[in-house]
Amino acid sequence: MLTIFRTSKDGQPEEPNRKPDIPPQPVMPRQSTPDQAPSKPLTPPPRQQVPAPPAQGRPPMSNGPSSTTIGKDLIFEGNVKGKGSIRVEGEFKGTLEVQNEVIIGDGGSVIGDIHADVVTVEGHIQGNVEARQKININVTGTMIGDIIAPRVVVASGAVYKGRIDMEAALKKQQKAAKETAPPKKEPPKKDAGSGMPEKKTGDASPDDAPQNAPKPIAGPPPKNG
Repeated sequence: MLTIFRTSKDGQPEEPNRKPDIPPQPVMPRQSTPDQAPSKPLTPPPRQQVPAPPAQGRPPMSNGPSSTTIGKDLIFEGNVKGKGSIRVEGEFKGTLEVQNEVIIGDGGSVIGDIHADVVTVEGHIQGNVEARQKININVTGTMIGDIIAPRVVVASGAVYKGRIDMEAALKKQQKAAKETAPPKKEPPKKDAGSGMPEKKTGDASPDDAPQNAPKPIAGPPPKNG
């Protein structure tokens, strides 16, 4: 340790300027008071799982036994017949005959006839359509051909060229309703085996005479010659 001495005016050395060494004091742990509860570590709340939004797309087709889709990159040639529904996004050449619904998507093309309950045209079709319920031609739809349907909806901006026959479709509906209607029940017939003879109109019997009718008076006996 280096000590520095200073001399005073009288030439006497002064006492060195020493600072006492203060030992370090131990740090006491902080005690919690009874009024103050010990602090707990903060934990973040659990994250809530937000369900993902459903994928947006075209509305589903009507319910049926089955549904088939012809994609945009497909070209189909032939005839299709069944009980389900079909959507055409590519190219189709032939006859479509299904029970439920036929949808020609925007960009789809059909060359041929269609028979179904409901037909929706959003693309292009060249052929005749027979819809048992209705046909919809949307804004982006183009149709060249004849239509037989009880209901026809053509949107403003759609292109259509052909004839529409709604009367024939209504007659077919009425005929189909009569065939599917249950038969009428006939009233029960009376039994003809009672054993009594049938009376004809105009015939009188002794039993039919009134009880208070006057009796005939007997005349004189005939004379013998």
